[in-house]
Amino acid sequence: MNSTRPPYAALTTTRDGVELLELMCRQTDTCVSICPAAGMSVVGMTVAGQQFVHLPLPLGSFVASQHTGGIPLLYPWANRLRSDLYQANGQDVDLADHTFVHRDGNGLPMHGLLVRWNQWEIDALAATDESADLRCHIDWSNHEPLMAAFPFNHRLSISMRLKATSLTIETSVTPKDQAPVPVSFGWHPYLQLPKSKRDDWTVTSPPLKQVALDQNNLPAHPLVEKTAADFAHGQPLKGHQFDDLFSGMHDGSTAHINGPASSIAVTFDQHYQWMQIFSPADATYCCIEPMTSLTAQLSDDASKLPQAPPEMTWSAQFTVSIKTTDA
Repeated sequence: MNSTRPPYAALTTTRDGVELLELMCRQTDTCVSICPAAGMSVVGMTVAGQQFVHLPLPLGSFVASQHTGGIPLLYPWANRLRSDLYQANGQDVDLADHTFVHRDGNGLPMHGLLVRWNQWEIDALAATDESADLRCHIDWSNHEPLMAAFPFNHRLSISMRLKATSLTIETSVTPKDQAPVPVSFGWHPYLQLPKSKRDDWTVTSPPLKQVALDQNNLPAHPLVEKTAADFAHGQPLKGHQFDDLFSGMHDGSTAHINGPASSIAVTFDQHYQWMQIFSPADATYCCIEPMTSLTAQLSDDASKLPQAPPEMTWSAQFTVSIKTTDA
């Protein structure tokens, strides 16, 4: 009798009273934990029992808070807007009265609308011999608070696929009316290298242009891009802190966080051309953030945003890959 277990598994479980969806690869001892109550954020990614995704609090406390952590989707805008007012595709929107809009220390709308959104439809949670997969969606117009803050009728879909030690996340926007939908979302992976300290990490990437930011961490007017530090040969995190925006990523570009015993690669597979690096000096993590648009572009000039065209699906994809070595 063959007792060999399938190489992949996909299941629902509970931890700290919180429902999780888990994707597992038994051959590499990899487990990805996704939390529907936390906006379908990835709240854990372990390889051989070592955690590569950072949460600021224990899971139960994290879900009850408004903190960001793990790998959350920032939708429909990434990072900040310049004000509560924006105009896009003929729609005028004022976010001032939307009490569920998350705000930064200066009161600016931040991180979109879904950080704790829990009303997702699960389309598939399944495993094959090749991968473990999750597919889910939101029909935007079914939710009045979402439509009021971003009045564009569409379906938002997320697909996550685990293969070996790589997690690929595809985000898709499908308009449901005969009108395009502006695209300005991003993801915010909080990543860490276990068994090592931040001072021992370096970040590498293709050549980048750094965007000049104002006192609110928003792009300066007019837009100024300057040659960034030499990430190609490894930018040490020791002695440096980052909350910086860069251009220069293209389809297939990869940024790495490298440590003495492991590394994480974030590959910008499709339609992510902007990258935020966030790692305060006292942090135990480094964020490599794929973004579909310039920060605050929705509020600054939405005519420059990508658009999901009517009767078509617009998708962006990135992959987080973990490599471990013997310490």
